[in-house]
Amino acid sequence: MTRLAIIFGLITAPILSGGVWAANVHHKVLADDYNGVIHPYITLYSTYTQKIAATDAAQYIELNSHSNGTGFFTQINKSTWSVVYPDIYEFCFSGIVDLIQVPGGKMEMWGRINDADVPDSNTRVSVPTAAIEQTMALCWIGNLNAGDTFNAMAHGDDVDLQWIYTAAGTAPTRPATPSIIMTVKKVGGIPD
Repeated sequence: MTRLAIIFGLITAPILSGGVWAANVHHKVLADDYNGVIHPYITLYSTYTQKIAATDAAQYIELNSHSNGTGFFTQINKSTWSVVYPDIYEFCFSGIVDLIQVPGGKMEMWGRINDADVPDSNTRVSVPTAAIEQTMALCWIGNLNAGDTFNAMAHGDDVDLQWIYTAAGTAPTRPATPSIIMTVKKVGGIPD
């Protein structure tokens, strides 16, 4: 048993003191991004409910708030963002779909890069009654050049469909639920 403890101590000592992990580039990126040096990702979200305006048109999803992303992303307007550095990016989306009243409906969401829909990126959920909320989630990857723009798009087959925002809760205390959250992260390489 003593030998096992010594071996465990020898294996973990370099890790606990910084050792191999401190020299690991991936670890460096995760550590540095919290003090303003590197932010190869961004979290975009909406702080309000967004209703489907028309059933015969695609609708831009507004992402009015963000965290992280210093130096890697630029906001053009509430629904359009651009990348500063060319690379491969992963986009992950989730939204809370709600129905105001019956009958049920279907909500769709997909990605758009430089005003062109991302092929095969559409996802759809069905909301059968007003008593049910559905979570829609999907990811896609895009190769972007510096200055390229990206959007999240939606379509609903009923104007009673909406992306619903929920305020922070109490008893117990819990954070607000954005109507939409989209994270974008650089996945083509690790910055120096």
